[in-house]
Amino acid sequence: MPPGKQGGVKVLALDLGTSSARAVVWEGAHAGGRVVALARRQVRLGVDDAGRAELDPDEYLDGLTACLDEVHDHLDGVRAVATSCQWHSLLALDAAGRPVTPLLTWADTRAQEAYTESPTTGELHRRTGAWRHPLYWTVRIPWLEERLGGGDRSRSFAGLAEYVFRRLLGEPAASVSMASGTGLLDLAAGCWDGEAMALAGVTEDRLPPLAPRGWTGTLESRWARRWPALRGVPWLPAVGDGAAATIGGGCAGPDRISVTVGTSAAVRVAHPLAGAFTLPGGCWRYLVDHDLAVTGIAYSAGGNVFAWARRTLLLPDDVEAALVALGDRLGEGPPHGLTAVPDLAGARPPRPASTGSISGLTLGTGPVEILAALLDGVSGQIAAGVRTLAEALPERPAAVVLGGGAMAASGWWRRNLTLRLAVPVEPEAEAEASAMGVIRLAETVTAGRAVM
Repeated sequence: MPPGKQGGVKVLALDLGTSSARAVVWEGAHAGGRVVALARRQVRLGVDDAGRAELDPDEYLDGLTACLDEVHDHLDGVRAVATSCQWHSLLALDAAGRPVTPLLTWADTRAQEAYTESPTTGELHRRTGAWRHPLYWTVRIPWLEERLGGGDRSRSFAGLAEYVFRRLLGEPAASVSMASGTGLLDLAAGCWDGEAMALAGVTEDRLPPLAPRGWTGTLESRWARRWPALRGVPWLPAVGDGAAATIGGGCAGPDRISVTVGTSAAVRVAHPLAGAFTLPGGCWRYLVDHDLAVTGIAYSAGGNVFAWARRTLLLPDDVEAALVALGDRLGEGPPHGLTAVPDLAGARPPRPASTGSISGLTLGTGPVEILAALLDGVSGQIAAGVRTLAEALPERPAAVVLGGGAMAASGWWRRNLTLRLAVPVEPEAEAEASAMGVIRLAETVTAGRAVM
């Protein structure tokens, strides 16, 4: 984020990610503001070979409150608290609102053991923007209920944002943005969908209440005593991280497609919900707020594939130089004849459950060639997603905006993906795109403007 003049709106942005919790204090108008303070705490993701990918919700909250402690001296004058949060998370709560399970993240694939169908399009997909799939609560809640023994109707369900808001604000309200990531929300009506709830085996009273248009919350008194600068400051509804990153990366309208490659990868376009283009069968649709939607395709493979290769393969210290030294003609075929399916973390809907694989291995294949093939496999998935979305839009997009930590970390991978795309590519201007997205949205709320 570029330095600039002080003044203008001051916002505290919270980014509740899968790998870390962050707090960013921003001051000034979007084009000329600056980061006043930033705090980050890594979070511990529990994983295993069975597909577990869990977070401890209270440990996560401790990390977030530590971030707020660290930036508190810079919070005087903050006019709003804006939150970006990972989509698709789920935990079960007892009647008192205490967790009875860890928090399942998007990367947890264990619910697929109870699901053998292929996702299909139809009215459910049209209304909710989602499918019946192990990523969504339509499958995850029944799987979790079976593990808990079922039968306890006092048990309720929530995602990370709702749990954090319950603990800090005393209100477990779900924004329409976070609710849209569950697969249970009727997007146009802005309410929980009856058919989706029936598939999940829950009634509305066991789901978080939906925050109405214009909702804000404030800190409970015990937390306001800890952070007095935030006493009475409005907390805006949480925004799904993918939607926030799309807006923060400079793709606030359908003229630009956002491609983000971080831990995972996604191709997205933001557009008004009213009069939206027909939802392609291979795409999901979620909400930014009551008026703005994001349509896209997500992939479980991204920087996590690079991280796996670093842990597992005997890669040289300077991996980037080794990739360049391969001498491949980038974009003209798999590296050294290898073909990779990079689904090490499974597959996102509507694709069926999948695992990673590599074909074409010989005794002469080395670890750098394997890495290059995996990264090229991710690039191929993303390029196909861009084509699908571009063909669905009423007008051809002017550019792809390419961002995310994984792209910033590897020039070789960035060039590989750029050559696979058939649309002009622009670099993403913001390193903290999710935080910048909710900051920009907060600026529009406080100024009474529209995002688009």
